[in-house]
Order: sequence, then C-alpha cells, then structure tokens
Amino acid sequence: MIYTIISVLSLLLFYFFYRPYLKTKESRIKVIKLNLILLLLASLLYIAISILNESDEVESFSEGVKMLKNNEEILKKIGSFQSYSYYHNGLPNEKDDPASFKVSLEGSKAVIYLSCRIEKGRSVKWHLTEIKEDSLRVKTY
Repeated sequence: MIYTIISVLSLLLFYFFYRPYLKTKESRIKVIKLNLILLLLASLLYIAISILNESDEVESFSEGVKMLKNNEEILKKIGSFQSYSYYHNGLPNEKDDPASFKVSLEGSKAVIYLSCRIEKGRSVKWHLTEIKEDSLRVKTY
C-alpha cells in the first residue's frame, strides 16, 4: 500500500518537475536517459543492500526467529508480529549446536525481549529448547 502511494507521488512529482523539459524531442531523450541511469543505480544499490543484509544471519538464528514469530504465547503478548531486531554480536556461530541468541520481537501491542536456545542435535530440524522472557514493553498510544 505504501509503495503504491510513493509511486503515485513520484510520478506526479516527475510530471510537474520535468514538464518544461518534455516539450522538445531532444530534451525528452535526455530526461529518459537520466531516469534510466538513476533507475539502474537504484536497482544496483537495492541488490547490494539485500545481499549484505541476508548474509548476516546464521541458519540457527533465522530458524529460531521463524519459530518465535509463529509462537502463540508470544503473539498473545505482542499482538500481530511487525518486526524483529538483534545485535550482530549476539548471534551464535554457524557451527554452534545448541545455539543461544537474544532477540526482540515487536508487535502491534508490545515489544518483547527474549533470550533463546535452539538445538538441532541428531534431528534434521531445529527445535527451540528454551525461551526466556527478559522484558515486555507495552506500547502506549
């Protein structure tokens, strides 16, 4: 929804800003070339940022967060899930089994801070073995 609004506003801004330059064929070609260059740069920047953000998380941590996002007890406390955050230094190593990590989950009602332990052992899937609630901060509007 928000991207649609931003797109429409961008198109309106583009039209009113570039309208004087769209009267001749030469100026239209310059505007199109400039916008194609800006689109290419924005796409490359988006791809680079996406790659950098994905490579930070360890498998055990990302699997643990997926399980926490679907945990009914946590969802009762925070409402509908919105986002999560963590400190990069608090992530477990790739080879840690069991792995411990700290994460905060933000929901529509509250933010919960958790210390968790996840284990794979001999099984194929990760299992949350411990979830300790460090604190709960209820949102006030």
